[in-house]
Amino acid sequence: MPAEPANRLPIQPAAPTLDGTVWALLIGLSLLWGASFVFIKVAAVDIPIFTLVLARVGLAALALHAVIVMTGRAYPAGRAIYGRYALMGLLNNAIPFILIVYATPRIGAGAASILNAMTPIFTLIVAHILTADEKITAGKAGGIALGFAGVVVMIGPKSLGGLSGEALAVLAMLGATLAYGFSGVVAGAASGTSTRSSPPPASSPLQR
Repeated sequence: MPAEPANRLPIQPAAPTLDGTVWALLIGLSLLWGASFVFIKVAAVDIPIFTLVLARVGLAALALHAVIVMTGRAYPAGRAIYGRYALMGLLNNAIPFILIVYATPRIGAGAASILNAMTPIFTLIVAHILTADEKITAGKAGGIALGFAGVVVMIGPKSLGGLSGEALAVLAMLGATLAYGFSGVVAGAASGTSTRSSPPPASSPLQR
């Protein structure tokens, strides 16, 4: 078999594109994620924190498991991968959900949404510290700053008033966004080896 030419360049994967379907999915996800703060504020009045979080992740896990069964998919084999899923479940679900449910009724859904927009900022900082190839650049920092400013404008600067009333609740929301930041880095470290080797329908219920 002839050898590969020494000067041959490796094939680069195609760059992702944002077509109409992707934009529709992103908008739908934004609406669902944003509305969750309103529902949390209402539900947390009568439902204990841990009960509400358990119901949220439990129902989601059951629904996703049903999707796996109905579509004939299978869970990944091997024990090692489940330790990473457990860590992802803590960082991406259990810890932030508990902190968000605690904080939202105390500072308001609007203020909680604004603080939640800190997630990409914390992700950038965590990745800068813990990875070798995800360093902060002027472009990344500027883009995140503009995005956060846009969230404040859309939700309303008046919502910031809730940030001064409950210092502990504000810290809880920041802790939730920090957990999301760590989960993003952990997911990135799993590229090609564990969690990303499983299709999303199989990965999602394992994190709950």
